[in-house]
Amino acid sequence: MKTALILFMSVFALVQANDPPQPGTAAPVSPAAPGVPASIAILPFDAALPRYMFGTGPGSADGDCGSVERNGADLARRCTSELLERMVDLKRFRVIDRETVDRVLKEQEFVRRQGVDPRELARLGRLLGADRLVVSSLELAGTSCRRIEVRASGYLTFEFNGGIEVAYRVLDVATGELQTMGRLTRTWDSKQDPDLKGVLANPDGAATFFIQQAMAAEMHAVLDAIDPIKVAAIQDGAVILNQGRGRLTSTGGTFRVMIKGDAIRDPDTGAILSDEAGEAAIIQVVAVEEKISRARIVAGDASKIVVGAACKTLDVPSLR
Repeated sequence: MKTALILFMSVFALVQANDPPQPGTAAPVSPAAPGVPASIAILPFDAALPRYMFGTGPGSADGDCGSVERNGADLARRCTSELLERMVDLKRFRVIDRETVDRVLKEQEFVRRQGVDPRELARLGRLLGADRLVVSSLELAGTSCRRIEVRASGYLTFEFNGGIEVAYRVLDVATGELQTMGRLTRTWDSKQDPDLKGVLANPDGAATFFIQQAMAAEMHAVLDAIDPIKVAAIQDGAVILNQGRGRLTSTGGTFRVMIKGDAIRDPDTGAILSDEAGEAAIIQVVAVEEKISRARIVAGDASKIVVGAACKTLDVPSLR
């Protein structure tokens, strides 16, 4: 545990099976709109560690930093709730309710573990009546406190840093293939952002802040995988995107326009690990209309942008 925390804080410093659904088990699914998944199920987050450490300020004016533990299972539950709420608020999918997910997991005696076969996950997704399955884990979370003393003047202060890391996978239930997988790491330091000192110095406040930020980022990653914004046209140097109001596009939002390449598959499962050959350009939204958005190219090679290219979120808007 101590080693994991040290490694984590050093990062801060550097900143299908073919089984048919069982009667009465799968949740009902409403018809999907063209190109939009009918339903999505979010499995409860797993916690990689039983406890996560958060730094605290001193008990007295001239004391040393302290620390407290926070239960991993509790933080994982909070991650699950936050992501569920955000996906429901999007109103773009039918999100399988948590009670149904918990019931099916219990009925199937499903045990979360690293490297669960995508075919087993696909079977679970069919039992839930889902088109997509989101599987996530809380890898790291915590803060540390630094005592800073200027001996010549006797000046004493305390600074805090910390962050969170989550891993996620998005599975296409029909094909049993992973649509995307990745890790999201977010770090903060009160030296660079003094306004956050009060948040980072409070273990519960820091945990809430971290979870909100990480789940906002994961929501964007899930959207990029299952309902990506795409290039609809290129007109007079402007890039026209196929989604407007109702999607998380806003003036000033930035995206990476991807180049499609040959599929790279997992040698054991056959799942597509990546079908992208790189980044063509970075674009910034300048206008959002009812059904489309307009963007300008701010970096990259405009000649490599093609109609149909997927656009991935570059910067997740700050929640502050």
